Amino acid sequence: MDKKKLALDFSKFFVVGLVWTIINIFLMWVTIDVGGMPGWLGSGIVVVISFFGRYYHYLYVNLIEREFGKYAVTNLLFGLLTVAGMFLAVDVLQHPAKFSAPVVVGCLYVVKFVVFEKTGLIKR
Repeated sequence: MDKKKLALDFSKFFVVGLVWTIINIFLMWVTIDVGGMPGWLGSGIVVVISFFGRYYHYLYVNLIEREFGKYAVTNLLFGLLTVAGMFLAVDVLQHPAKFSAPVVVGCLYVVKFVVFEKTGLIKR
């Protein structure tokens, strides 16, 4: 793949990721720390909201193919890993969501872009 296109694609991915990371952190803080939900439930709700929000945002910035099934399959694992990571960090290790969410989401970020590339979800 052309390095310039790869850089542009990663830039779009980064912007969408940054927006939704901020939204995720805020919503996890509200649902878990403020609302008192268990980490698994609050993060589960937020993962569903972000799943659809990111899909339409990626389409809006013309980054991915309009293939919801492929998007769903590639994101299922990352949603489950987010919930598992939040369960471990919040429920087991007793860390606040406002600190745990950036670590969990950030660790999965670059791996997700590689998966998008390898599955052909990124527009060629």
